[in-house]
Amino acid sequence: MIGCIQTNVNITKDENDSRTKSISITNLGLVKLDEATPIWLRIQEKAEQGIGKEKYKDLLETLKNLQESILD
Repeated sequence: MIGCIQTNVNITKDENDSRTKSISITNLGLVKLDEATPIWLRIQEKAEQGIGKEKYKDLLETLKNLQESILD
């Protein structure tokens, strides 16, 4: 998994601050993102249709709240 990520992004250390890194997407990463986007959109649409628009909206809000509670 890590090898796959490493070919799709560049990670550069900051010369002035070793705590800081810059992350950018490679050209191959952009190609993969373009390939994945329509697939992801179809999956999202299918999930929304499966549980309904309101439940899907509630799910996204719950996931957002969960993320915030973990990061606090």
